[in-house]
Amino acid sequence: MSLSKKDYRLQPSEKWWSSNYDLLLERGYRLRDRYNPRVLNSWLLHSEFDDDEARRRGLLDKPDDVFAASKGMDAEQVSDGAEVWIKRCRLQSPDDAANSLTEVAINKLIVDDDDPHNHFLPFADVFVVRDQTSWEFTHLNRRYACIVFPWALRVDQHAWHIALEALDFVRQLLEGLSFLHRHRIAHGDIHPDNILMAPQPIFYAGVNRLRNVMVKAVIQDSAAPYIDRIEVPAEYWYIDLGLSSHFEGDAHDVVWRAGLLKLPEVFGTTNPSDDQLRNPPQIAYDAFAADVWQLGTTLRMFFGYSIPSLNPLLREMTDWNPSNRPTAHQCLTIFHERTGRLPRWQLLLPVRDASFWTKIPNLGWSLRLRFAIIHYREWFRLCVKAYRLGLSLPQPDRPDN
Repeated sequence: MSLSKKDYRLQPSEKWWSSNYDLLLERGYRLRDRYNPRVLNSWLLHSEFDDDEARRRGLLDKPDDVFAASKGMDAEQVSDGAEVWIKRCRLQSPDDAANSLTEVAINKLIVDDDDPHNHFLPFADVFVVRDQTSWEFTHLNRRYACIVFPWALRVDQHAWHIALEALDFVRQLLEGLSFLHRHRIAHGDIHPDNILMAPQPIFYAGVNRLRNVMVKAVIQDSAAPYIDRIEVPAEYWYIDLGLSSHFEGDAHDVVWRAGLLKLPEVFGTTNPSDDQLRNPPQIAYDAFAADVWQLGTTLRMFFGYSIPSLNPLLREMTDWNPSNRPTAHQCLTIFHERTGRLPRWQLLLPVRDASFWTKIPNLGWSLRLRFAIIHYREWFRLCVKAYRLGLSLPQPDRPDN
């Protein structure tokens, strides 16, 4: 049975990538064949090859979320075949340079810092796309800058099962936030989707880069071989500094602009009304204390109360009174104090299943039970391996300040 080709036309958010395919290729980045207009049209319009060939070439691989492509797109670097993610950022004016973007300006402050606590995904390239559409002719036209990053994996697609591997994840996030605040930078939008994992060295044979935008790719990729994180540590990265702030002096107060996790010190609640979001209170708040709250809330969303050694710290980080929260550096110090000499049984505890499957609405009790069985089966396997290997929590170098 032949496919209904109209179902595989480009979504509105994908069309920009197809229109600029050649410009991006000239810059050194090759998009998938779905965004090569000559290849896609040869199937959609001219039927030059059959549906099986179209499927093999990835022409049917459209994102699950119709708006996903408006944020960015995966690509291959022509020079060496490296997989990258191209983030598209709208410029306010056609004459703006890429440096006018907050994310680019902030990234340049830290991108060359080789501090081991720098857990921010470094960009590999940044450029303005000078597309062919004239800015003046239509109010719908926009000019964009592209920021190119190494491709990385959503952390909830390779979730944790045992406290030993989860604590290393927490350590890296606390290090990254402490590093950022030492440079007088506030992130401004920490939440689960703004944290990624480097696929190497864990997925040593590679993974399907479509898995960040298609559930089908995650399922197809489920058999991808990997090394357990209790044997080889993973690298985790913060991303998205678009709402970040850089401060010259000691004061670091800001007024709410946007963000996924709503601050109690701004709204008096973590679930503000639509009217509050449209007209947020113009209240100055401590951006560093807000980062601590957002990170603590993010870790609660991942692990709940399943790691006893972290619960006191997370309780302090998520205190609704900003003045009661520890600083990022204090959080890191407290973390080491409370986890540095944990008995082995605490390192082997199961953690709450934070995989993205658990967030799917209306999943049904049978599938939830199946995923729970898989989660605890993996936990038991890792427990046995960790016990046999005699593993303990790694103790990384700590900065002097």
